[in-house]
Amino acid sequence: MTSPHHHITERSLICCPICGKGADYVHLGEANVRQGNLETTIDRNNSRVRECNDGSTLRGSVITLNCWSECGHQFHIVYRFHKGQTTVYVVADNRVSETLDFSELWRD
Repeated sequence: MTSPHHHITERSLICCPICGKGADYVHLGEANVRQGNLETTIDRNNSRVRECNDGSTLRGSVITLNCWSECGHQFHIVYRFHKGQTTVYVVADNRVSETLDFSELWRD
């Protein structure tokens, strides 16, 4: 009998979606969770909840992981859930930083 559950058995590395480099050098920045008109932001120092009055009528939940690569590019991995469907996509941020002074979510 086979199990109805599928497990991820291989490790995958995130590469920079802008230039394809940095497979071992992509860092997680702050994370944002948006549900309705509330947004929770988590960074290395704390977490905070704020009310969003930007006029949008967001339904469902959105989780955004802000990332940066040591090549200097920034991008966002976005998970969106609504009515039993979860989508994931990447949003490239075309700004390039020469200083690489980004806030990491955690660093040991």
